[in-house]
Amino acid sequence: MTSTNQRFENLDATSLPRFTPSPLRGHELLDAVLAHISSLPEEADDGGEAWNQGTWLTLDTDAVQGLLDERSDALTPLDPTDVQGNLKLSPEVAITECGTAACFAGHAGLMVGDSPVIRLDRWTEYAEDGTETRRISVRDDWGCLVDADGRVHGVGDRARDLLGLEYCQAECLFNASNSIHDLKVIIGWIKEGIDGTDIVERYRDEIRD
Repeated sequence: MTSTNQRFENLDATSLPRFTPSPLRGHELLDAVLAHISSLPEEADDGGEAWNQGTWLTLDTDAVQGLLDERSDALTPLDPTDVQGNLKLSPEVAITECGTAACFAGHAGLMVGDSPVIRLDRWTEYAEDGTETRRISVRDDWGCLVDADGRVHGVGDRARDLLGLEYCQAECLFNASNSIHDLKVIIGWIKEGIDGTDIVERYRDEIRD
């Protein structure tokens, strides 16, 4: 399903959808993220996309490993000088092929075109005959995004900046236990300009109690 901010544009029946990064920021991006995640299931199905408020970002590790083994073009070096070989996975591939699930904050980053950071473990196995085999595996660690300029961000900090949120607003909006209804209510408060201890107290009184 195409979201209200037209994140995807179908090219033809045989190709993967083309990812269109959203130019929206602030309150407009708040609305776009809410509209998009409201259309998603809470679990990724058949490599699809899902909303999961309980985690910043998760991917199907086996699918990412398969890309690493078979499609080197899907992952690019985060920094050519990085000896650990951290990679970035384009958001459209993450969403269409890797069973991506993300919270409100994670989707904010993905929707503007940020890429998940793929962290690798590298080691060498030694056989009894002395031969060496180098191994690479994908770590299940999806807490960072890299923007178009190559800057790496924690998901929460990145989303807070993109959405123009004050600290306490972000803490309430990104709470792992929020439902879609809760998110709608909190976004309404944010648009009213409620922040600081006022939004925290209101959140505790009207949502968590």
